[in-house]
Amino acid sequence: MKKILQVSAFAIILVAGFFIYQFLIPQLSPPQAFLKVTSSPTSKILLSGEVIGESPLQKKDLKVGSYDILLKANVQTFSEQAKEKTFRAVELKQKIDLNPSAVTSVNYEFAPSQKFSSGEILDLRSGAGISVVTEPDKAEISLNGESLGASTISQVIDPGVHKLKISKEGYITREIGINIESGFRLTVWVALALDPYPKTDKLSEKGKFTLFDLPTNNTNLNEDYRAWVEAIWYFQNSEKNVPKKYDLLIDENGKSYTLIVDYSKKKEITVGYLSSSAGKLSTEAKKEWDKITKGGSTKKASTQIEVLDTPNGFLNVRSGPSTNNNVLIKIKPGETFSLTKEQGDWFEIIYEASKTGWIFSKYAKKL
Repeated sequence: MKKILQVSAFAIILVAGFFIYQFLIPQLSPPQAFLKVTSSPTSKILLSGEVIGESPLQKKDLKVGSYDILLKANVQTFSEQAKEKTFRAVELKQKIDLNPSAVTSVNYEFAPSQKFSSGEILDLRSGAGISVVTEPDKAEISLNGESLGASTISQVIDPGVHKLKISKEGYITREIGINIESGFRLTVWVALALDPYPKTDKLSEKGKFTLFDLPTNNTNLNEDYRAWVEAIWYFQNSEKNVPKKYDLLIDENGKSYTLIVDYSKKKEITVGYLSSSAGKLSTEAKKEWDKITKGGSTKKASTQIEVLDTPNGFLNVRSGPSTNNNVLIKIKPGETFSLTKEQGDWFEIIYEASKTGWIFSKYAKKL
C-alpha cells in the first residue's frame, strides 16, 4: 500500500510539474519582442544607448517597451581629389516600440546627408488596420493603387498582403510590401529622400560635350550646391536607378565638379547645370562651360594623340615644356588625349576636365 501511495505521489508531482512548465511559467514569464534591422551601408545599432550589433541584425528575446534606436553608418562621399576615398558619419535616430510576440522592422538607406537618405520602420501591435506617418509630412499615401489621402493617416483595412506607396513632389517615391495579420495593427514610419534629379532639358552642345539644365526652386537643393553634387555622385555610383549619369556638374556660381575622373577619354561627355532658374547659364557658369569645352585654351582642341610605349611603362605630364617642370600626372601607353599646342619636342594636351599639361612628343603620335 505504501509503495502504491509513493508511485501515485510521484505521478502527481510529474503531472503538476508538466502543467507548471507548459502553462504556468509561460504565463508568468515576460512577453518577448523581436527586432529586425537592415541598412545600406552597414551600420552600428544602439538601443537606448546600448550597442546591440551591426546590420543586418535579427534579435529576439527583447523586453517589450519603447526605445530610442540609433543607427550609425560611414557613407562614402564625393571628393575633389578623385583618388582619395572620403567618408562621413550619418545617423538615423528614432523612437520605436517593441511589442509582445511581434516583429519591429527597421530598413534604412543612408546617403551622404540626411535629406537624401530614406527608409521605413514597421511595427505590429494589438488592434486592426494601419497607421502611416511620413517625413516630410503631407505625403500622398496609396494602398494597392487606391489613395488613402495625405499623411498622417489611420485606417482600418483588411488583413493580408498589400502594397503601400508614399510619394511627394520633389522627393523619391517609395513603395513597401506589407503584411497585416489578423488581430494586429501595423504602424509605419517612412522617410522620403529628396530627389536630386529635377526635370532636365538639353541646354547646349559643343563638340562631344552636351549640357543639360537641372533647374529647381527647391531651396533644399539650390541653397547647398555641394550637398546636391554629393547626392548626384552618390546615387549614380550606387545601385539606384537614375535618369542620367553625369561626367561633370557646373553650378550657377561657376564652380565645376568632376564626377567621373577619366571622362576626357569618352566620346560623349555629359554635363549638368545646377541652378535656381531654367533656360540660361549665369555669367559665371558660362565662363566655366566655355573653359571646359575649350580645354582652357583660346583654340578648341581638334587633334587627338595616342601615348606610345615608354621605357618605364608610363609618361609624365608636366606643368611646362621641359623636364625641369613639375610632374602633374602619369599617363599610360595606349591612352588618347586632345592636343592643344606644340612647342619644340613637346605637346600640350588636355588630360582632365579643363586641365592641360605637357608631354614629350617622342612618346606620342597624332591620330
